[in-house]
Amino acid sequence: MNNLFKNLLTNFCPILVIVSIISINSLNALDGFNVCTRNETVPIEYEIQIPKPQEVQTLGWCLQIPPRCIKMNYVIRF
Repeated sequence: MNNLFKNLLTNFCPILVIVSIISINSLNALDGFNVCTRNETVPIEYEIQIPKPQEVQTLGWCLQIPPRCIKMNYVIRF
């Protein structure tokens, strides 16, 4: 019984390895009408917010006549 099992194992082991390699390769193959084989570059559009300085007028107190003066401030807006 041991010899029979050893003979079967030594004779069929290479065949099993070859069959398993062929079956794995055939499963990984991409063929068919629903598989695209060409590569395309697709542009991706996205928005970037760039900070821009904006000049803002504010009124403040000063030692002039009239006692209110216009001050210019810069604010960063997106």
